[in-house]
Amino acid sequence: MATTRFLNEAQARSQFDPVLVRLLKEGIEQSDVAADAIVESFGSLPGGSGMRAVNAWLAGADDVPRALTDLLEPIAAVPDWVDWARLERGVVAYWRGGALAGLTLNCASLAAGYQSSAAAKPLIFTGELIDRAYRRTQETARWMLAATSPGGMRRHGTGFAETLRVRIMHAAVRRRLLRSEQWQMEAWGVPINNTDVAYGIAGEFSTIPIRAMRDTGMHFRRDEREDIQHLWRYVGHVLGVPEPLLPATEARAKEMIDIKHVTDTPADDDSRALVRALIENGAPPELMLPRPLVRLATKAIPAVLYGFTRRWAGDEVADQLHIPDTPLKHLGAVIRPAIQLSEYARRAGLRDEVRLAARTRAGLNKMLAAGHAPATIGVDREATTVTA
Repeated sequence: MATTRFLNEAQARSQFDPVLVRLLKEGIEQSDVAADAIVESFGSLPGGSGMRAVNAWLAGADDVPRALTDLLEPIAAVPDWVDWARLERGVVAYWRGGALAGLTLNCASLAAGYQSSAAAKPLIFTGELIDRAYRRTQETARWMLAATSPGGMRRHGTGFAETLRVRIMHAAVRRRLLRSEQWQMEAWGVPINNTDVAYGIAGEFSTIPIRAMRDTGMHFRRDEREDIQHLWRYVGHVLGVPEPLLPATEARAKEMIDIKHVTDTPADDDSRALVRALIENGAPPELMLPRPLVRLATKAIPAVLYGFTRRWAGDEVADQLHIPDTPLKHLGAVIRPAIQLSEYARRAGLRDEVRLAARTRAGLNKMLAAGHAPATIGVDREATTVTA
């Protein structure tokens, strides 16, 4: 049954590359065939040993079943277009924003992903954000830090391993949802489909946080933005995004997100519940502030996060998501002079951007450790149970 989810197709074809519009429409009904095959192969292995075999392959073991290695080895093949030096430069540029990097990922990136009522449905059905908002955001942060760390996406890097685990988890969730009588294929398309994952690579994890950081006064040269896109292009490749939907340039990525805004389903009550859970339960104040300030910040932190989310989502989308409209949405403009001053110092060579990026990652990892974040992504019964 064809999905009705892709809206305003004629308008999109008139405004954007019609071939790209067609590919994005088709991708809503397509899944990651390779990852689906990996999860299907688990059925031929002794109970519970599927992910153990994947983890053994990641560790370089030579006793992994041949049928599974035949599915995994192509994922490790590095495309000719990968430039490792560009990936490493992208890592530095991506994280040198300090606390702003984490703020924009929370208030610009993840919130942007929940605008789409259809794309958000897998999270609703698995209860991954409503019931376990804190764990879900921790897992996402842990994966992102691994994927965007120096050398992380090399064959034996932690980022490569975590990205593959996320890919397999997506396939496991998709398999369970497709078997559920509750999943509405016509309205929502394939769960965790190729287009939705591509949108994450083109926008939520790359161009959207960079745009938000620039809004607060950070400076990114064009070559830095392209290096960041190159980094996420390869992460997307390992995550299973088909080559035609992997944006090779920032301009292509932005065009994809512009198409998304024109054609995607608007926010609904589930979208609003997800954003509320993200902002109010995603990051406990006790992990961010000294103990004496925790009680004072219990209400203040969500209010500030709502302010930044409205600013970066825009009033139209923020209204759909029922995000409060308060003067706090202007905080981005308030902090801009200080950020610009810091950026002048960095560009003048007074601040080491490599150290800044490393310090940001170390701080986030410390916060995750304090919150007992899962050490790695797992594919288990709890993660793939349909609860709605």
